[in-house]
Amino acid sequence: MTAHPGIPVEKRVSSAAAERERIMLESVVAAAGRCIERIGLESTTVEDIAAESGISRATLYRKFGNKEGILTALVVARSAPFESRALKILMGQGSLESRVERAMLRAVLDIPDGAWLGELFKGNGVNLFASVYQQRARVVLGLILQSEEARPHLDLEEVVAWGLRELAHMVSARPWNERRLRERIRHFVLPVLIPDRLRTDLDQ
Repeated sequence: MTAHPGIPVEKRVSSAAAERERIMLESVVAAAGRCIERIGLESTTVEDIAAESGISRATLYRKFGNKEGILTALVVARSAPFESRALKILMGQGSLESRVERAMLRAVLDIPDGAWLGELFKGNGVNLFASVYQQRARVVLGLILQSEEARPHLDLEEVVAWGLRELAHMVSARPWNERRLRERIRHFVLPVLIPDRLRTDLDQ
């Protein structure tokens, strides 16, 4: 092993292992996406993903548990960049109204294109999407509902279920242009979260 003065051997080994894990995850995620695009969500099997990725079926089962575990990894990996941007907007400056609008715009418009995404919203794919995002949505919407600008007395669990349905609808209805998507958010999302008396003309 090449000497790296000042860096413990254990740290170098763990860093190399983490990089191998990252490369394997990306390979599996990319292979799963290609399989879904080619043969559909329901028809895709762990065996298909193993063949496409060149990683043994035994390794996939050991790392991910089952097909749903692989698909969950696909959704999480592909959504991480836009999710991070949306959260940064929500926690930033400005009125709650403007932050929610901008965050939802980014969440819908920035998710990567791909036929796998359309397949995800067919059949049981919607349930997978909801299960992946439920905990994240609960945290984010909980923070929104704590704001003094939010509509009072909203039930968090009901808002989480509603919010996931709205997000799934908007993502599955792509492509949007920004003007139409803003209208959708202003008419169907903001009025639920923010009382009329606190809403403003965002175009001003």
